[in-house]
Amino acid sequence: MGEELMRKVWSICADRYGAALPDVIFNRLQQELQNITANGFSEDYLSTSGICLELQHRNALQICLGTVGNSFVAYLLGITEINPLPPHYRCPHCKRVTFVSDVLDGFDLPPQDCPVCRTPMEGDGHHLHVAWFTGWDGTCPPAFGEFRMTPKGIQITEQALKKHSPLTPLVFSNGRFAGWYLCNSETLSHAEWVQLTYPGHPNHIVPGVKYDCDLPVPRILVHDSVFLRKLEWLSDVTGVELSSIPMNNPAIYNAFCRALEYDTADAGNLLCTTGLCTPEELLSDRFTLWRRASKSGLSFSRLVSLYGVMHMSVRHSSALDLSTALTFSDRDSVMEYLIRQGLPPKDAFQIADNMRYGRFARMPADAYPVFAQGINDDGFFFHAAQNTEYLFPRAHNSAVVMNTVRLAWFSIYEPSAFREVQDIAHTP
Repeated sequence: MGEELMRKVWSICADRYGAALPDVIFNRLQQELQNITANGFSEDYLSTSGICLELQHRNALQICLGTVGNSFVAYLLGITEINPLPPHYRCPHCKRVTFVSDVLDGFDLPPQDCPVCRTPMEGDGHHLHVAWFTGWDGTCPPAFGEFRMTPKGIQITEQALKKHSPLTPLVFSNGRFAGWYLCNSETLSHAEWVQLTYPGHPNHIVPGVKYDCDLPVPRILVHDSVFLRKLEWLSDVTGVELSSIPMNNPAIYNAFCRALEYDTADAGNLLCTTGLCTPEELLSDRFTLWRRASKSGLSFSRLVSLYGVMHMSVRHSSALDLSTALTFSDRDSVMEYLIRQGLPPKDAFQIADNMRYGRFARMPADAYPVFAQGINDDGFFFHAAQNTEYLFPRAHNSAVVMNTVRLAWFSIYEPSAFREVQDIAHTP
């Protein structure tokens, strides 16, 4: 499996970036593949890739959320759309690559022609750390995590699981999410299966069937997404390929800026329809922060930060001001801030992971002396850590905003279809 994975990934990478890879790409890919093959994760990547590629082949939309976007191997295999490399230009014709250090996200790069062949270059790269996905030492099993899908995608996924995995897919549902465990049959009792899927619905459990399983985590966790239903419908009706929609179109970000200038009812027409926020969030204190932040203009990276701010969980709605919230709007931003403060990357990684889950908000300051020893910013980070209860990873935010931009594109260039898409929001 390891050799098959390496051959496949190196071939895909060379096809995209050329045979003579820049050191940044070569070293990143070599590091990831070494960790994956050495720890026996090759089959996880290959089987998940097979499922995702089958979904794409049958035109079923899916978003793979979470830290899977931190894996360059997962990106090359088609598991995620999020490219974790630093921001860069790539020529689709001659494969020339130019890395750019003065932007936060590759989708914010202005249009530019290739200096060699004059072909319009593509901007890409979200600058994500690989450590998040498989742990600092690369030994953490890859959890490909949550998928958003349409009903069509959910049906195809179960078929693909049977095709691409040697284990048996067993469906479960807890009312909010559905998904599959991969198990061998025979030894897991029916009572244990009921406990495993609790609070699952009885119709998802096969009476009298025993399953051999060590109570694993779900192989794939999905939920039906109205968000993707809209995109799937718009693409089918208009014939527009979603992958062809540019991420650096200023008209899209100007539309969001204009929406934020209106009252909450009018703003909701675009902001809620595109999934940036919910009607309830339009009335929150953090939405006021959005309005203030938009005065200086919006970009892809800015939207990613603002989405993180809107969905971060804090002790009190007014606990964090705009500057603090934007600085620590996602888990990756926390790690980057701590590294800039002089902390060793491994310590910054661990502290950021603890802050993501609100662990520092639930313990006294003397329980984490690393703060006192390594961070000297007059309490700026300490205040944020005390009040933050949950953060999304940046890969998750980027995946959502990427499809939000696509919906906003339809609102500008296919307005009649975009208005009609509201009618499918509550389709059963």
